[in-house]
Formats: sequence, C-alpha cells, structure tokens
Amino acid sequence: MADLAYLRRRWVALVAAVLFAAAALAASTIFDAVEPFGFEDPDSEVARAYDAFEDATGRQATPGVIALVESGASVRSRAGRSELSDVAARLSAVDGIAEVQGPTELGDDAISTDGRAAYLVGFLAASESDQVEVGEGAVDALDGLPGVTVGGPAVASYELG
Repeated sequence: MADLAYLRRRWVALVAAVLFAAAALAASTIFDAVEPFGFEDPDSEVARAYDAFEDATGRQATPGVIALVESGASVRSRAGRSELSDVAARLSAVDGIAEVQGPTELGDDAISTDGRAAYLVGFLAASESDQVEVGEGAVDALDGLPGVTVGGPAVASYELG
C-alpha cells in the first residue's frame, strides 16, 4: 500500500486536496445552523433546571454582560456609588438586558480589595435569543466611559462576529 501511495503520490495528493475542499465546503454551513455558546441537550437535567429558573425569574441564569468599573474614588463613597449607578442605568437600558446587579446585590465580592473598582453583571432576558445584539448594545452603551471595561459572553459573541 505504501509503495502504491508513493508511486501515485501526485494522484494521492490531488484526491486528498479535493476531499479536503469538499469537506470544508460542506462544513461551512454549520455556522449558519448554530449559535455561539448554544450547544446543549434540551432534555438534560441542567437544561430543564435553567428553563425552570428562566420561567420563574424572566431572566437567564448566568450573566451575559460584565462591566468592570474602575472609579477615581472608592466605590463605597458617594461619588463611587454614583458612578456605579450611572453605569448600571446605562446597562439596564440596553435592549435584552433584564436585570443588572452590582455590589449591593452581590456583596463585597464584587468590590476590589482596595475598594477602587467593582463589577456589575447584566442578565439577559429569558426570551433573548440574540447574544450578539445584546453584546453590541452593551459595548455601544458603555463605550467611551472612563474606567469602564465591558465583557462577558454576549460581548464576546459580538466581538467574534
């Protein structure tokens, strides 16, 4: 078999290239059929638990957007709380965001050890199916705010295309 492959190496390489091109062409349609982070068995126990949570709360169980706010002052000060409140309001106004939580709801774990930074999390509405649009809306809403970095699965989906 090795001798045959060696003697017909150009034909073997040509057949391999044609098969590779055909496989790549056939597989390219998969990206139209699936969404990022959307691989799950709808009958699994976890999927059923997520569905029950979403039905009860109206929002998804895990945050889709995370905003890190690095304040010029302590986030526990009046100015710092005002800055967090402003970012939370902007994030809440994004279509598809059902709830925003920050240090008030999440506790001190959402505040840096030096107290000059905190994060906010935005939960997507249970009915929201387009993470890309929500990610784009979050980036647009928080773009240009000094000391604010936005991320999370929805933002990653938007940035990855």
